[in-house]
Amino acid sequence: QVTDCSFGRPHYSLDVGRLSRREDGSIRIRSLTLKAGRIPLLYIPRLSWADWDIPISHVRQGNSSRFGLFLETGWKFARTEHLRNVLLLDGYQKRGLGVGVDSKWSSPSTQAKVKIYGIRDTGRDRNSVKPVTTDRWRVRAFSSTLLADGGPPGRLELHTEYAEESDRGFLLEFFESEEKAFKEPETFVFLRRSSPESVGFLETKMRRSRFRTQLETLPQAGWRLLRHRVAT
Repeated sequence: QVTDCSFGRPHYSLDVGRLSRREDGSIRIRSLTLKAGRIPLLYIPRLSWADWDIPISHVRQGNSSRFGLFLETGWKFARTEHLRNVLLLDGYQKRGLGVGVDSKWSSPSTQAKVKIYGIRDTGRDRNSVKPVTTDRWRVRAFSSTLLADGGPPGRLELHTEYAEESDRGFLLEFFESEEKAFKEPETFVFLRRSSPESVGFLETKMRRSRFRTQLETLPQAGWRLLRHRVAT
């Protein structure tokens, strides 16, 4: 059993059946169980990785009146040169098991992020407020792509965002710092074309969550001439 919790009965632990180091430097584990208290959250029959390539992204544990004992973990998977994925597995004594994925794509022409999370919530929010639904979730995605850089089109960029949640209080309850520190989630598509002579755009905004207050717009376009050489 592996834990840094100082209690006699640890709030969280990793139970390892067998651990071995191979000649090529890789680590192999058999029968790995992640637990919150005595509750098993995740079981992996076999796991192996090279030196310093530990698949755990983050671990956070604690205890609160609304969540009870909890353990929040992130697990790296399916990673490539441009793609980073983290599987979120969270156990809350009073709320249930939360599962999600955070993905990030980074290349010279495209930056993108996708955040998906869901939980069958068995508890209550702050001030003992009962959620309007027990199936609570969120989806949020961002992307910025350089479609062209020079030539006849000039510089052509596409920016998109998508945001939707199950209910008004979900982000404040489970992603409080994100809800308070960042701009309000919104859904839009924005295409921008620019050159030394002119700038143009095409844009539309939508409101996926009815309780949000953003303005929805039909597709609209604009064009501005920056400079134009006049023949003499």
